[in-house]
Amino acid sequence: MPYGAFVLYPFKILATWIHELSHGIVMVLTGAGFDRMEVYPTGSGLSFAAGATDRVRRALIAPAGYMGTPLFGAVLLIVGQTARGARRALGVVGVALGVCALVVVSNPFARR
Repeated sequence: MPYGAFVLYPFKILATWIHELSHGIVMVLTGAGFDRMEVYPTGSGLSFAAGATDRVRRALIAPAGYMGTPLFGAVLLIVGQTARGARRALGVVGVALGVCALVVVSNPFARR
């Protein structure tokens, strides 16, 4: 498709956002703390822990993005089966993205 990458770009950025946020959630759950995350126009991103991490914490944090993104998608598929559920899910995702942008995103691209 000639414009496939252009059409899918917002979903690529959303997936990166969820991926990095999943790392951050596990950072908080393991006690490492979540300092900030950065999302770049290329679709890549980084999450930064607020404190030091040991081997066990790193072992839990590292795969969190790859497990959190499909888990989040599965939850959206389940919740969004009805029009009412889809509207609520969209509202929750929108509010969560806004709060996340204000609280933990630190680079200019993701704050636009």
